[in-house]
Formats: sequence, C-alpha cells, structure tokens
Amino acid sequence: MARRLRTTAMERFLPRIWVFVMAFGLGISISAIWRIYTLPAFSLPASDFVVEPVDYSNSAVMDAPSETGTPRLVAQIHSCGASAAPQVYEYSDGGRITAKCRQYGSSRAASRELLNRLKGATIEERSLYVDSNGNEGGERILITAPQIVRLRLNGRVLCEVEASSLGHLRRFEKWF
Repeated sequence: MARRLRTTAMERFLPRIWVFVMAFGLGISISAIWRIYTLPAFSLPASDFVVEPVDYSNSAVMDAPSETGTPRLVAQIHSCGASAAPQVYEYSDGGRITAKCRQYGSSRAASRELLNRLKGATIEERSLYVDSNGNEGGERILITAPQIVRLRLNGRVLCEVEASSLGHLRRFEKWF
C-alpha cells in the first residue's frame, strides 16, 4: 500500500477554521463573563438617565427661575475618571443643567470643534475670561439658539454647560 505524502488544501484549511471558531467562541465567553462580574452592585433606575426634550420656542423658558434651592447632582462622571459622561444637575423647579468638558489632542482641534458648534447658532455673548489670579483663562461664549449653552475654550479643553433656561444657567454659574 502506498502512502500519501501530500495533503489536499481542504485538509489543511478545515483545522484552521476549527481553531479560529473555538478561539473566537472562547474570547466571546470570557468577555461576557468579565462584563457580568464587573457590573456595579446596584444600578440606578433608567428613568434617572432619560433626558426629556425641552421646547425652547416657549418664551416661559427664558424667564428667570426662583432663587431658592441649589442644584442636585443626578448623574456624574464615572469613578474611574472617564470624562465622556456629562454631569447632570436638576433644580427643584424642574430646571436641568448638563455640564461636560472634553480634552482634545491640540488647541487647534478644540478651536475647530468650537467653530463647528457655533455654526447656525445664535450667539448672545462672546468674551475672554480671566481666572482668579488675573491670567487670561480662554474664551467664553453664550449660545441661546437652538439650545442655551455656555461654551468655554481654554487651550485644548472645551467645556459646555447646557441649561433648560437662561435663568438656570445664570444661577448655576453663580453657584458653581
């Protein structure tokens, strides 16, 4: 009996496919188990994270809120320091503040993002702000349409504070 010395392409290909499928399945299983075991001990109700749209065309939104009460922190940055999630504050009268800062790779990239945010917006105020030491801190811009947003550009960092009304924004800036 003669023995075959060469194998066909299919005989070499099938074990490779089998190893790939097994490795892929093992990786997916480990990932799923890791995600399950790293979940927090409790989870907040989903209703806390739902952001309801606000009708900014209503003139009552521009009215100043009452001066009583300080904002209550509803959602904040993750404990590991990830800055992707905004800090959300709520006032007792229903006002909502969302604050988020993002650091870019360069000040030019941050300026470009600022210019993109200003396209089609109604600018109420634009000024340079000075910190408590008298140093120039960057640029401050107030946008009132389509949303009420305070933008702050300081080098590579672009911060935005979105408010449900102009009065809530002013009150938050005094408090914060």
